[in-house]
Amino acid sequence: MSTYGNNTIKLTHGLNLHNQLTKQLFEALRSRDSEIVLREMDATGMLTTIIPELETGRGFIQPTLHYYDVLNHNLSAVGAFDRLLKQNEWSNIFRKNINWDEISAILEKKIDGLSIEVLLRLGCLLHDVGKPNSAIEKNERIVFPKHGLIGSNLISSRLDKIGLEASSKNFVSLLIRYHLRAGRFAQSWPPSKQSIESFLRDVEGWVIPILLIQLADGMATKGPYQTLDRHYRHCEFFARILELCNLSTSK
Repeated sequence: MSTYGNNTIKLTHGLNLHNQLTKQLFEALRSRDSEIVLREMDATGMLTTIIPELETGRGFIQPTLHYYDVLNHNLSAVGAFDRLLKQNEWSNIFRKNINWDEISAILEKKIDGLSIEVLLRLGCLLHDVGKPNSAIEKNERIVFPKHGLIGSNLISSRLDKIGLEASSKNFVSLLIRYHLRAGRFAQSWPPSKQSIESFLRDVEGWVIPILLIQLADGMATKGPYQTLDRHYRHCEFFARILELCNLSTSK
């Protein structure tokens, strides 16, 4: 007896499930309570069904600088990004340093029909996906060399499968690969003109989205122990980098 019919039913069911989960994922990413919805999806297994690369971060403990394991840190970075967009003490500090109207206009821009705001949430969710695969022990501690590059390569085919087109895929891959790129400037301050030009080339001009994902990453690092003073310093750094890139959005 031929199994063609049964296999077709299974394939159709699989495609229908994939399409349903993809739709739910992007509905979650359109919400400014995205972390809550994504955690609900994770609790039911839906999140790591649609993006199985996230699963290796579950329970993957990070050095003491980080409060959460890799998966929970990724989810918390989504929530941190959303805190910047709402009215609260975190966003108030951010808006004292940055012209919110200009940031908002950038977030509303679309790539392949998806807003930069939505794509940034996806970038936050995936920004450390490469950490488990990059982890090595050095000087008796775990480090994650090139985890941005490793993560962007690891997740590349998954971005295709959830329906991203070429330009939006490139944008999210860029966010993942270079989410810590601006932090290099702190190692040798002030940065040289050549360093700024190299940064602009690497991020393909997407300075504000790259700084936003790094800011959200920093906010999520210490979990509930993140302080407003530390956040203020990060926001000042954000504004200073914009000035150096001739993109100041100060009021």
